[in-house]
Amino acid sequence: VWWLGVLGSGNAKDYGSFYVLLFSRMATGCAEAAFTVVAPPLIQDRGGAGSGMWLSFYLTGLPVGLALGYVYGSHMATSDVWDWGWAFYFLNAASLPLLVAMAFVRDGTNG
Repeated sequence: VWWLGVLGSGNAKDYGSFYVLLFSRMATGCAEAAFTVVAPPLIQDRGGAGSGMWLSFYLTGLPVGLALGYVYGSHMATSDVWDWGWAFYFLNAASLPLLVAMAFVRDGTNG
């Protein structure tokens, strides 16, 4: 769902539709919110003695990601070669190997 929402956000400019952008960003936000709720207990179940360190590493992603997102977004918005829609396309391309890799992960803890 997240991947399709990001792809739809990039396509919003091509469609010239604010509503495509709105609903794509809503889908992205719902997918991120669902993952944010589920991730800490999963990390704690699987982290063992170092679960606190892994949880802090995960939670550090929010402020670091926000800061990098501002830099990345401003660079893409002011680029002469790319427009803002390409920021979403590049994000999709970068996340595709992770999506493929996660399709092969088997969960031994919860079955």
